[in-house]
Amino acid sequence: MEYAYKSYEIDIEKLQRLEKRYSSLMKKSFNAGLKNRAYSDELNSKALELRKEIHILRFELLTDA
Repeated sequence: MEYAYKSYEIDIEKLQRLEKRYSSLMKKSFNAGLKNRAYSDELNSKALELRKEIHILRFELLTDA
């Protein structure tokens, strides 16, 4: 039981880190879009990949709960 609880905590921490990174990339993408569209698109695509990871992790956490 202790192991499952710690695993859940680790997954929650990972989810929070991914969400912060996603938010940061989206903000950088927006700011870069004003000056360099290609760089903005690159940041945006990385952020979208993170978004997919976030959705997968959320789904896994909900199905395990």
